[in-house]
Amino acid sequence: MKRSLYFLLLLVISVPSCLEVPDPPRENIRAHVILYNFLNESYSLSWDVDHVTVPDDHMYGTIVSGSVILTEDTNEISFVVRNRSTNEVLADLLYDLTGEKFYMIILYGAGDDPHIIFEELETDPPESGYIKQWFLHAAQGYDTLDIYMGGTTPDKQVLSGIAYQDLTDYSTVLESDARTLVAVTLHDSVYREENELIYYEYNDLVKPNSIYLNVIAPSTHLPHSDLDIWLYEQPVNLGL
Repeated sequence: MKRSLYFLLLLVISVPSCLEVPDPPRENIRAHVILYNFLNESYSLSWDVDHVTVPDDHMYGTIVSGSVILTEDTNEISFVVRNRSTNEVLADLLYDLTGEKFYMIILYGAGDDPHIIFEELETDPPESGYIKQWFLHAAQGYDTLDIYMGGTTPDKQVLSGIAYQDLTDYSTVLESDARTLVAVTLHDSVYREENELIYYEYNDLVKPNSIYLNVIAPSTHLPHSDLDIWLYEQPVNLGL
């Protein structure tokens, strides 16, 4: 009899717990990261992100992008970058990432002493007809630079005196100016043709209402190769 009563009590106690409404499963929280390789080295890179090896072969001038699943709204995430050929660790990094935000990590310079940039990205779009952009001067050995868009008159100078390692703030420019002409020169009080380092006309890659990162860097991994502007479209929150 005692045994039956004990079983009955267990049954009565267990029933309410069965009727509780379980908490809904938490949706994955993701942070988004774009990795840029501008190391002046012939070898490619490999990345371990949060102790998971990224399979992509990260060559000079290319990007690797993806998402990291977070366990909290903000997590500290590890990024280990290696020489893919030798597995030598070039940098071992820890950054705080917040869910649904976008970030970039840029490596440039020499592999034995790399410069590293970690930044959260702005995703708010520019006004209609404009682009939003920022510039990184990653061309070691070049003095301060000026940048012109849409022409070479003083009113078309969009940035002045950018030094090596400078990452500028975001700025906006008419899409038509960015598409028509871009010139990069050694810094001077006025535009002079003999100071030209980069000059090109009509860039059909530029689209209105977009955000771009412009990296001024050698055209190959060789540090003394011709300069180029590497143009990368970045995420835009269109509020859809």
